[in-house]
Amino acid sequence: MRRYLLVLSFALIAPCLPAQTLPADLRARSIQLLESSSLSDKAWGVHLIASLSLTDLQDRVIAELRACQDLRDAAIDGPEYAYVQKLLDALIQMDVTVPPDLILPFRRGHRDEGTILLLRKSATEDLLFELLDRTINDTEWLAIANTLVERRSSRILDRLLDGLPITHSFHIVGGSVSLSFEGGRPDGSGAVIRTRRLAKGFPPTGVYALSRFALSPSALLAPGPNNVYYRRTVVAGDGVIGWSEAGPDAVYTKRVDLRLQLIAARSGYSEELVYKVFRPSSELSWHTPARFDRDVSRKLDEQTAALRDFFSHTRRFGATTMKRFRVEILPQLHDFRKNEAAKLLAPTPRVVEIDMP
Repeated sequence: MRRYLLVLSFALIAPCLPAQTLPADLRARSIQLLESSSLSDKAWGVHLIASLSLTDLQDRVIAELRACQDLRDAAIDGPEYAYVQKLLDALIQMDVTVPPDLILPFRRGHRDEGTILLLRKSATEDLLFELLDRTINDTEWLAIANTLVERRSSRILDRLLDGLPITHSFHIVGGSVSLSFEGGRPDGSGAVIRTRRLAKGFPPTGVYALSRFALSPSALLAPGPNNVYYRRTVVAGDGVIGWSEAGPDAVYTKRVDLRLQLIAARSGYSEELVYKVFRPSSELSWHTPARFDRDVSRKLDEQTAALRDFFSHTRRFGATTMKRFRVEILPQLHDFRKNEAAKLLAPTPRVVEIDMP
């Protein structure tokens, strides 16, 4: 224990001292610990390297991660898991670029740490799209999508538009009833809470969580219309922390709204205009069935024209390379009439096909 306290005291004090005042054997000590057969000793060596920012030894830390590939499914409260967590923590703290093939196997047990390392520098566009297609929580999905939009990917807009439900909400009123509607952002999601414990005898280690809130302290990971941050919580050896698998966010925006906001960011359209193109809401006064059909048709014609303008703009803007678009507008009826016997029939979906020059 005395040895651990000595190493820890050096790690805490040394960054505050001029380089020439550091003990001459401190670097050698970190290597000695790293080469130990004990995982806790090795973890203290990694801790020393990261705490002292010994960047010339970062390749040794990467090599240790490579040697730990068989520990990808280690029990969460065991020394093997704690050692891998310390390696990932050190690599994040030192801002090291790690080959993606070394990170991906550990994402099952260290998902947020892996995501942080991938999004910072190492992931290619193809890999980001592969990750985007996998079953992931909304905060992780948003971090990846934000990164693709920030990189101005020529493919991300097409992916965001693919399968996007395009609707037109019609609110039918009669008599003296008048309504005012705002585009809402319905929220609601759950998270699975579990306990994370670090093995006894290990150095203090950071565990990470993605969040859409700028909690203090936190760092920005993926800027966008909805920023994604990460926070680091230090857990001592044999320490326990309650952890959310989906991140600490208590309120989520529906993914369709996240997609629309990202479409605005990549297309150059304002967010308000994107909602008017893809999910407009119209209030119609009831008169007769024939008048209702004409009013609906007129509104759908206006939305069709807006969609054509949008796709023409994105082609000129360089946000998409697609030459043909086929979308379907789904009318949604909300009947607020009073004492009307005439039954409303849902309008036929409007198919819009657009060929770009």
